[in-house]
Amino acid sequence: MKNGLRSIAAPRSARLLAFRVARLAAVLLIVTLGTSLLIDLVPGDPAVAIAGETASDAVIAAVREQYGFDQPILQRWWEWTASVVTGDLGESYSTRRPVTTLIAERLPVTIELTVLAMLFTVLVAVPLGLYAAYRSGSWADRAINAMTSALIAVPSFVIGLVLVLAFAIGTGWFPASNWTYLDESVPGNLSAAFLPALSLALVEIAIITPILRADAVATLENDYIALARAKGIGTARLLFRHVLRPSSISTTTLLGLALARLFGGAIVIEFVFNLPGLGSLLITAIRSNDLLLMQGLVAFIALIYVVANFAVDLLLVKLDPRVAAE
Repeated sequence: MKNGLRSIAAPRSARLLAFRVARLAAVLLIVTLGTSLLIDLVPGDPAVAIAGETASDAVIAAVREQYGFDQPILQRWWEWTASVVTGDLGESYSTRRPVTTLIAERLPVTIELTVLAMLFTVLVAVPLGLYAAYRSGSWADRAINAMTSALIAVPSFVIGLVLVLAFAIGTGWFPASNWTYLDESVPGNLSAAFLPALSLALVEIAIITPILRADAVATLENDYIALARAKGIGTARLLFRHVLRPSSISTTTLLGLALARLFGGAIVIEFVFNLPGLGSLLITAIRSNDLLLMQGLVAFIALIYVVANFAVDLLLVKLDPRVAAE
């Protein structure tokens, strides 16, 4: 019987995987095409930006031909997409360096902020949500709900500015903008990353905590929870072993999406804290009208989003096989 069920489930899982891979590719194509069309509407002539304001018409025309600016936008997008498949995002107009190299140099800072923010989110939101559910209706539950409602209404960059005023300028406990690389000093690096990562995490904590609380409240009403309590199981073990997993489907989805949001949010926070990550690289690309660098960065960020969503889908199927059946 089990072998029969497995033989049915295997093709279904394969079809599900193929469908989601195709959807991932379609989303990336749409995003890159939309980005190309929007960038083409940016004021200014990229050929003039490359050749210089004082360049002659002949030089500007030669630059247009060299970089393909005289070709239709759809043709340029298709040629760029074909090169991306081979791992070539092109060459930056302003630095004459490969876009992949520029991204690789700045990526570690953005990844570190994203990972630290996700760590803060999980370490705070999960215990907070479970505790609020366990103390449902109490003053502690209402206080947690009020705090998350207030935080969710504030953008992360505003939180970052407040934290800088309070803990960098006000007390001097953390640096306001100076970044220390991990290989230079671990304490210095963590000190420089703490406020930016916390700025990102607080918004995600405010999103995830009430969702987990609502699911955990429903789980706590089940009969097996009452039986576990009757057996004298401790509160911490009850919440983290018996309540968390049945309540984690929505939270898992949100955490996967939060990872993508944190990566995108880190780019804005990097600008606030003047950090040498992808955010500052994107601002440089916009200011210098570097179309290939802008397009490469947007495509890379879009890839992070769709891969995160894809990973969440696979994880949900693992946690709850009924998702695949649907």
